[in-house]
Amino acid sequence: MATGSEGLLTSVLILLAPLFFAIPLSLGWRWWIGTEPEHEHYREKVRRVLDSGIPLRRYRSELDSEARRFMIGTERQGRIESDLLFPLKIQHFLLLPILAIWPIIGLFAALFAIPLMPLLRFLEWLLISKKGLLRFAKLLQSITRWEVIGIPKLDDGAKRLDQVLASIHRLPITVF
Repeated sequence: MATGSEGLLTSVLILLAPLFFAIPLSLGWRWWIGTEPEHEHYREKVRRVLDSGIPLRRYRSELDSEARRFMIGTERQGRIESDLLFPLKIQHFLLLPILAIWPIIGLFAALFAIPLMPLLRFLEWLLISKKGLLRFAKLLQSITRWEVIGIPKLDDGAKRLDQVLASIHRLPITVF
């Protein structure tokens, strides 16, 4: 009986190991972005601008003066704005321990991906080169009467956004 409970405990610990790594990383990230009251005040100002749906460029001078008033450097200002535009949550930090073992997983994935390459190439040719996807989108648009509208990007005018952060923000969408 001890073997069964020991195995159960081991499996639970293995499943919880990424969480044990993710929580300290998440707390460290919060600290690096800024947890001081001045940082929270600036964060709230930027959040109000973003919630209004107006790009940051329109309020850049006001945001810069607010940051100067609270003595927030441009680097910290950029980190706060990046964090609001591309927030990293616990699922982002859950994926970090996987980075250590991705080469091994990649070898096993290649066993499935390489034989599927001709099929993927055919689908690319059919959907992109032969404009199958475009025709389908136009057909869908004619049936549903949906229109494509332009929405301005909220990060337009932000202080030196971190492109790596933007990529990491999209990572769980790709992985999960």
